[in-house]
Order: sequence, then structure tokens, then C-alpha cells
Amino acid sequence: MIKKNPSNPHQKQCRKTDCLKELLAAALIIFGTTACSVSESIDTSPANIDIDNKAVSIVEDAAQKKDGTDSTTVAITITLDKALNEAITLNYETKDGTAKSGSDYTATSGDLTLPANKKNHTFNIPLIIKSDDLTEKDETFSIILSSDSPDATIKQTEVVITITNDDAAPVISIAPTNSSAKEEDGTMTFSVTLSNGSDQAVTIDFSTADISAIAGEDYTANNGKLTFAANTTTLSQSITVDLTNDNITEADETFSLTLSGETNATLDTDKKVATATITNDDAAPVISIAPTNSSAKEGDGTMTFSVTLSNGSDQAVTVDFSTTDISAIAGEDYTAKNGKLTFAANTTTLSQNITVDLTNDNITEADETFNLTLSGETNATLDTDKKVATATITNDDDAPVISIAPVSSAPEDGTMTFSVSLSNGSDQAVTVDFSTTDISAIAGEDYTAKNGKLTFAANTTTLTQNITVDLINDSITELNETFKLTLSAPTNATLSTDEKIATATIINDDLVRLNDTGITTSVTANLIDEEDARHGRDFTFINTDIDGLAGFSFKKLDSYGDAFTTDLNSNALWSCIEDQVTGLTWEVKKPLESYIPTTFDGANSLIDNANTAYDHDDDQETPDTTLCGYSDWRLPTREELRSIVNYSPALYKATVDTAFFPNIDPFNLNYWSSSDDSKNQGTVWSINFELGSNDETSPKTSNRMVRLVRGSYLAQEQACSENTASGFRFTINDSNNTVTDNQTGLIWKQCVEGLSDNQCTTGTADALSWEAALQHAKNLNEGNNTKWRLPNIKELASITDLTCNSPAINTAVFPNTSQNQNIWTASPYLDPANPDGTNKAWFIAFEKGANSIGEKTDKYSVRLVRDPIESTE
Repeated sequence: MIKKNPSNPHQKQCRKTDCLKELLAAALIIFGTTACSVSESIDTSPANIDIDNKAVSIVEDAAQKKDGTDSTTVAITITLDKALNEAITLNYETKDGTAKSGSDYTATSGDLTLPANKKNHTFNIPLIIKSDDLTEKDETFSIILSSDSPDATIKQTEVVITITNDDAAPVISIAPTNSSAKEEDGTMTFSVTLSNGSDQAVTIDFSTADISAIAGEDYTANNGKLTFAANTTTLSQSITVDLTNDNITEADETFSLTLSGETNATLDTDKKVATATITNDDAAPVISIAPTNSSAKEGDGTMTFSVTLSNGSDQAVTVDFSTTDISAIAGEDYTAKNGKLTFAANTTTLSQNITVDLTNDNITEADETFNLTLSGETNATLDTDKKVATATITNDDDAPVISIAPVSSAPEDGTMTFSVSLSNGSDQAVTVDFSTTDISAIAGEDYTAKNGKLTFAANTTTLTQNITVDLINDSITELNETFKLTLSAPTNATLSTDEKIATATIINDDLVRLNDTGITTSVTANLIDEEDARHGRDFTFINTDIDGLAGFSFKKLDSYGDAFTTDLNSNALWSCIEDQVTGLTWEVKKPLESYIPTTFDGANSLIDNANTAYDHDDDQETPDTTLCGYSDWRLPTREELRSIVNYSPALYKATVDTAFFPNIDPFNLNYWSSSDDSKNQGTVWSINFELGSNDETSPKTSNRMVRLVRGSYLAQEQACSENTASGFRFTINDSNNTVTDNQTGLIWKQCVEGLSDNQCTTGTADALSWEAALQHAKNLNEGNNTKWRLPNIKELASITDLTCNSPAINTAVFPNTSQNQNIWTASPYLDPANPDGTNKAWFIAFEKGANSIGEKTDKYSVRLVRDPIESTE
């Protein structure tokens, strides 16, 4: 019988047997509207729920594709301690552990229904497990059960799911195992790969190694370490090796890249070494010669050809070469050459030169050519367009310039020779006409006129020919005389502007070439003939002053060396003076030049200036030239300077003829000579043209005036040596103890008066006053007409030897001359305030050879002289 349950008025009352049946049918009724109530047999407590498989393991790659999705299921067995008479629902959801939703699995949730009247239940819960190919540790997550039903209690709410790693440790490999690249590609790339990722960092070492390729020559060695970060998805990295583009033809070459020293991974034994091949991209070298046309002046001396390889090779390359005439001729225009060039294997020097010597023949000719040809190449090919180089030898010789030696001189008893020269040869015949023209010399009287034509043959190497003009020896005492030889009408050549005319000087060998002193006033009361005023040109030509005072004879020259004429510009100034007695030519100072004193060394620049072509006459019209057309200007010697001194009192303050030597600075009258003072190094003689023209010595650092000279002056200084006793300058006549000066023609007594024998050791030197010395000479001459006299100051100074000192005379020629000896001259000192005479006269102090002024009553030594011919003066 079923009793009514007081707590559930709706519950049906069942029989006892009926209620037992219901209890067997279900262990638990959670919900319902009716029930049998059997108080003594019905258990109304909640049912206990347990999970049999609290831990489940799933292999990571167990998931299978289903409808395009990775999926799997996990079976959960739920057990109740008693059956229920009605179904209940459980809830489930996933929970992260070490496995993370999203990366290791996909989160999910849902419901599980436990049907009534059943104690054991198995459910397949769907899961999505992500297979990541990543080597890692096993990871877990959970399924959590829950329920809101009061009729059931869940004893275990969690099922732990373990995802078991199914990925082995990564395998490292390098691919491709064979790789190749052209050297011009610049790099070789290798790919290093992991078979799968890892949750640990993976490292691997790498290094290159030579096989046939050589590190440093064919590629750049590379070594290092690659690192794949933990959990990376980048499973490949590249290694780049730089290749050398060496431009050398060679075989393919190889090297390797090897992996080693792996961590957290294993090496693929078959793929841990990659062999790389560098493929040759260089063709066989091409040989060429460049430039294909080359030129050089013959004066350059050589012609250079450049032979070039297009690229190197690992084999030696050779090529033959040889020269061949075109218009140039080997042996005449150049030196033939042939041979072989070798470029060594693996050389980086891809160019070599071939040098051919050229002949500088100094002949004006057309440009000429020859070839240099390459042939017989090995391990290379010839550039067909560049295997022959044509070389041009360019003529660097201007058309020949014809010139005549600028100045020529000769004594009248011979011939005058002129030298006509070509500046260079020519491949054409060269001709030039020539003819003589009078200046002061007269054809037929002083020389024989001559004209004609000179011919220089084509290709001649004889570039100089002489023209000889006969001189007429007339034995007449006269001035030096000049004539010209002029070149004209050249063919296949040009005439030198400055050297087409040569002025020839006929040296009168009957004339004593010392200028006189200019003294024309006799100062002795009884007119002693041996006085200066009674001898020489200044006595004979006393009234012929048109060409110079007293016996001086000057000729004015224009800036080209021609006679200065009155038809020149009225403001023009002659540029030079020719002394027709001595043959010297002197410069004439312009106004500004006259007031510029300079040191001795500074005079050199003035010499260079005179010998350089420029507008000397400032007319800005005629062609530039050297000073008066000459280029041999120099400083005068002391005696050359003295030669133009005029000791006449009429020239007070400037004892030189200003009518011919204008622009004299009255405050700068001391002029440099070229004569050294042998007694004091660094000191030079000068001539002071003021108040009687003293000579003196000055340090080279002093400032003095400069007047340049050119030409040959016979009374040249001599070396202080006994050898001159038998030389050209002096001839000693032992029979009468006289000395002949072969340059001036003067005849000297070898000893001073009072001494005799050939060494002047017998007797005692006389010491006489000035007038007593004149009278002594006069006494010697009376009755024997020997014409002995006192020398004038210029004559006595001419035998001083400035290379000697103490005394300044050659004692081998004039022995026993005392170092302190003063010797009178016949020249009085004419005071401008008393031009008729003073109580002073000039003497030479032979300690240094300097002139000086002494009282006429002073007593000095006497050395007598006579003229070379019996004069009719």
C-alpha cells in the first residue's frame, strides 16, 4: 500500500510492492511531481557523482581533420552511487594549465545530460588540439564539471588533459648541398634550415674551407654562429659569402661551408656540408695594342706603345711584336725593335709598354710613320682591330734659321773668316746669298770685296760653312776699321733677325792700342819733351776733336749696333760707343739708368739684361734686340775702365767725355771693374771718375755704378806666374835688358833706373823728383835717338799685374821691383783751378798697383819706356 507523503500532497500513495519497484528503477529522483513514499525503504539523500578517468593523455598530432577542422574527443566516464529517477544536466568548460588556449588547444564548453535510472555514463567531449610541430615539453589543461542540481553532488569536478609532445628534437641541415654562382654575382648564399621549431634556442657554428678556390683570392672566408630563437617560427636563415670578381680567366673553383657545434638540435649528417662552385665568367684574354695611332716628337727620344690584356688568366700569356717601316726608316728615324711580351699566370698587371727609340736628327722634314705589330699569341686571342699600332714621328725641327757669327776680328795681315750656320738640317737644299759692305774700312784698300751664294745640301749634317775675306796689309798706322758681311735671299730657311749681319773689325797691327791720357798741356818750364803732353795721339791729333777730345776717337752706335745718324728721331739717344782706338764697345746710360748704384753681385742682373733682347731704344717700333745687337756684354777690367779716362782739367767732376758718355751722375762717379784685389778676398777694384780718376778697392757689398763693355782689349791682365816670362804677353831681350809687351807694342827697360843686369841686382835704384826723372830720360836720348821717356799713367798701369801683390807686377819679367816701390809717370796732375800746371804729378804705388798723386819734389823710382816704332811726332 502506498501512503501519502505528508510533505507532498500531490504524491500518489502506492502499495509497498509498487514502491519497491520504483526504487529499483531509479536510484535518485531529483525532480518529479509524483513519488511513492515508503518511509521505511526510500533514501532521499542526493546522489554522489564521480569521474572515473580524472587524467587523460592526448598525443598532439592525434587530431584528425573533420570538416576542415582539427578535432578529437576525450571520453569521460561519470558514475553515480545511485540511480536517479529523473535525468539531470551537468555543465563543463575548459581551463588553461601549462597548455594555453589559442596556441595549444581551442577553449570549449557545453552540457552533459545524465538520463534517469542509470548509474554509469560515458560522454565523448569534443576538443580541438593544435599540432604546432614545435619540440616542447608535455602540456596540460582541464575540463571542469559543474551542476546546480540539489539531487547530486560532484565529488571530482576536474579532468586533467595532458597534451603529449610528438615532435622530435630539430634537425639542422644546409641546402642546397651543391651551390654555384658566377664570380661577377658578387656573393654565394647558403640556406641553413631547422626541421621544426623548439621551445629552446638552437645554435649552430659555420665556417668556410678552401677546396680549389682560395680564400682571399677567390672568395672572402666567413665563419660564425647562427641562432634560432626559442619558439621561433622562422626555421631558415641564410649565410652569404662574398666572391672575388678577379677578371682572370680560370677553371671553375670550389669551396665548402660546414656546420658544426649544434645545441638543442641534431645535425643532418648528409646535409651538414655544402659545396659551392664559383663558375668562371671571364673569357680568354684579348690582347690589344693601344693607341692604334700614336705620335711623338723626335726630340722626345722615345715612342711608347701600350699592350693590354682584357683580363687576367691562370695561364701565362705571350705575344710577339715587331716594328715595320712605313715612311720612317729604321736606323735613320728610329731604332727597329722586336721581341716577346709575357704576362705571368695570375698576374694583375694587365698592361706592358714597348719603347722604341727615336732618332733626333735635327733635320727639318715631313712627319714620318712606322708600325708596331702583334702576332704569335698564346693562351689569348688578338683583337683584330687593335693588333697594329701606327706611330707618327712628328717633326719638331723648325725650318732652319741661318745666322752668321755676330762679330769677327783679325789683324790686317791675314784674312777675316765668317762662320755661317744652320740651326738644323733639312731634307731640302738650303741656300743663302752673302755680300760685303764698307763701314769705315774701304773695299780695295783695306779688304777685298766678296759676294756669292752658300749651299747646304739636303740632309747634310754639316751645318756650318765659312766665308773668308782677304784683308789688305797696308803698313799704315791707322784706326781699327770695320766692314759688314750681310746674308740675304734665303731659300728653304729663314734668316736670323739679330744675326744676319756680321760686323768685322780689321785690327790695325801697326797701332799701339792704349788710349792716351788726354793731357795736352805742358807744365815744365823748359818744355821737356818726355812730358806726357809731348807724346801720343793727344799730341798728334790735338785739333781733331769731332770724334772725341784730344786723341780719343769714338763712334756712336744705335740700338742695333749700326752707326748713329742724324736722321734718327731727334729725341733718340745713341745706345753704345765704339772706341776706335782700343776696339772696345761701351754702353751708354739712359737718364734713369745712370743713377742706380748696385753691389758687385747686383751687376750680374744688369749684364743679363743687356744680353737679353728687349726694346733697348724705347721706340716701340723696331724689333727687340740685345744691347746694340751684341750678347757678350761684361764688366770691364780696371785698365779697360781707365782707357776712357781723360785726365784733362777741362773735364773736372767727371773725367770722361760727356759728349759721348752722357747722363753722368756727378755724385756717383765710382764704377765697378771685374778685377779682384788679390790682397783682400771679397774686394774688387773700381775707378773713380772724379777729380783725376783715382783707382781704389771696395768690398763687393758696396754700391758702385756699372758701365758695361764688350770686345777684346789687348792689354789684358796676366796670371802672376813666372811662366808668363816666355809667354805671349812679354818678350825679354837679354842682350839689352829690355822687355817688349807683345800686346801694346811698348818696349820697356827691364830694370828701374840705377839697376842693371838681367836680374836687376847690380847698382842702386835711383830716387828722382818728377822733373829730374823727365830730364834723365831726355839726357839718355840725346845723341843716340833712342826715344826713352817716362810712361804716361795709362802706359805704366798697363804693366801692373793685379793677380800679384807686394809688388803688383810680374817679377819674373820685371825683377827686383820693390814691394814698396813708387814709380813716376809722365802725367802731371792738372788741378782744374790751375790748368796750366800744379806742383803734383801721378805715380803708381806698386805694392798693390794703385795710382796716386805725389808732390813733384818727392823722389820716386823711374822705369822708362819707348814706342814700338820710330814716330815722327
